[in-house]
Amino acid sequence: MEGALSWAAALAEGQARLQRPDPLGALPFLEYATAPQAPYNEQADAHAALARIRTGLGQDAVAAMHCRAILALRPTQPEAMFLLGRALLRLDWPDLALGRFALLPQPVGGWWRAIIRQAERRLATARGEVRAAIAALRAARAAPEAPAAALVRALIRAGRLSPAARLLARLPHKPERSWLAALLLLRRREGVADRALRRALRPVPGASAELAQDAARHLLAIGEVEAAAEALAAYPARREAAELRARLLIAQGRLAELAAEAGAELERRRDGTEPARRLLTCQVLGGQVPVLQAASLPAAVAPPLALVQFWHSAEPPPEVRAVMDSWVRHHPGLTLARFDAASARAFILAQHGQKAAMAYDTLHNPALQANMLRLCFLAVQGGLWVDADERCLRPMDEVLALLGRFGLIAPFSDELPYYVHNYMLAAPPGSPVTAALMEGQMRLLREALRGGPGLQNWVSNGPGLVTRIAARLPGQVALLAPAYWRSFAGDADDLPYKQDEQADWRSAPHPPSAG
Repeated sequence: MEGALSWAAALAEGQARLQRPDPLGALPFLEYATAPQAPYNEQADAHAALARIRTGLGQDAVAAMHCRAILALRPTQPEAMFLLGRALLRLDWPDLALGRFALLPQPVGGWWRAIIRQAERRLATARGEVRAAIAALRAARAAPEAPAAALVRALIRAGRLSPAARLLARLPHKPERSWLAALLLLRRREGVADRALRRALRPVPGASAELAQDAARHLLAIGEVEAAAEALAAYPARREAAELRARLLIAQGRLAELAAEAGAELERRRDGTEPARRLLTCQVLGGQVPVLQAASLPAAVAPPLALVQFWHSAEPPPEVRAVMDSWVRHHPGLTLARFDAASARAFILAQHGQKAAMAYDTLHNPALQANMLRLCFLAVQGGLWVDADERCLRPMDEVLALLGRFGLIAPFSDELPYYVHNYMLAAPPGSPVTAALMEGQMRLLREALRGGPGLQNWVSNGPGLVTRIAARLPGQVALLAPAYWRSFAGDADDLPYKQDEQADWRSAPHPPSAG
């Protein structure tokens, strides 16, 4: 590649391949653009793209390396600090993650705060594991090696490295001790591994399933894909390793194998969001799902549609109102349908009946209410839904004009495994996709009313549900490439309510991995 492309051209080609999306194909171009001879801007942008790809592939130590490279070029960049902290958290080193998060400009709002809270919980859990492991070691009368090894692991997770080293020195000279020593060294180096350490992290023959899985996770984290796959091969059926195996298969390009496994699991668990994400990822990378990009769409006029918005109180705060009005300003041909909590209930009662309204009454936060309203409205009338914290930058007419060809258009995530966002949804009236979304939502709401599993903002009727339906109906859903979507809208994380943990809708309960 050297001499054939300029640094800027290599970066542009890598970013274009990432948007297609073709993350594996983007890697060599982006790596080329990180050469020390390249201009700082090209280097930093290429490192940022590489960090996101490596994170999606489970290569978190490599992602951390790219984040450190960005900070060497731009020492105060908040996003690089945050992404470095998140990579360290995914490596299960919450104390290191919190140290990085502490350097972020305060106050921290939006979904960043949710990840920081996750790190705090993880550190508290790790410290609890240390206490439990100490109690187990004291109670062991015979074969104390196992509880001692468990305590070493817990101490490493909790950042208590000196006690871990002292205890490790007292363990018998067995293969597991050597592996734990390698893990401790990797932690001391914050994920930077030389050739000798890479070899030492491989599991010994006959290793336990837990150790083999842990070894595979750390090998993948440092970019040793084949070694990680070999470590995991002895225990392919362990459910705990499903996410790890999925990332390995994506990194190896074994999409057909992953699609078969994810599809079978989704048949067994129709509300399984993680298998749906894996299946959707295979469909997107395999070209089975249309991905809309700027270069492929000519200018067009939007059909007559409703612009649907929600704020839980009757009058949004002025700064929120300004963001919501930006969509009205850029889409004068759309009919505004703006709801609050009361008018949303009235609409649901009128269009979907008493049982749906009763289900709405059980929703305990505005995020769940907004999730329900958007699906109830789009299933009946179609239209364009946009969250109140998305600031419009330009008209979406060229996208909305395609609604005759697709049952749903939505953005999707920029990290693997992919999922579908629901902060913007566009659908024509009578779409089979919105009908399926409505059916899935109401089934889960009815189950919750009968005392079944409680509702979770992200999983029950949020992005998790949209992802599950998109994976089941791939030809009927079109996805907006992340950069293309962001040409239409910017995330208004500067809104004052987002700095208040009690007021921020994103503080509503959802799985930690949803971010």
